[in-house]
Amino acid sequence: LVYAFVGGIVSQEYFEQVKAIATELGVENQVIYLGMASPGEEMNGIYNMAEATLIVSNYEGFCLVCIESLSAGIPTLLCSDTFINIGDGCIECTTDALAGNVQKIMKLESRKEALDNVARKTVLERYTWQKIASDYEETMKTL
Repeated sequence: LVYAFVGGIVSQEYFEQVKAIATELGVENQVIYLGMASPGEEMNGIYNMAEATLIVSNYEGFCLVCIESLSAGIPTLLCSDTFINIGDGCIECTTDALAGNVQKIMKLESRKEALDNVARKTVLERYTWQKIASDYEETMKTL
């Protein structure tokens, strides 16, 4: 397994902690920082290199990275008690169940093919700009 991450380094101290833990565990060659990436085509290329997206956060209720990953047809593991139900294509779990669910994703035969249609269908049905605008309009009518 390779753990790759992308984006701005908000805390240099945290970034150094990640590298130190990887070194301590002897997996420093499997933890790769890809740097900054532009939204759109560049990020979509990164998502499509992945076998799965792992999102562990105690602070996000709705995670755009999850929607972007699903849009690329990538199975996504949401690990937090704070996430809303995103829909099909995601496996939602608690931190305690993380390792077992990562193994579950990695053992799936042709996981990308199996989840691609389900994940993309979820995004197209629930998270297009047209759908979101329509949902807002319906909500405003009830006020």
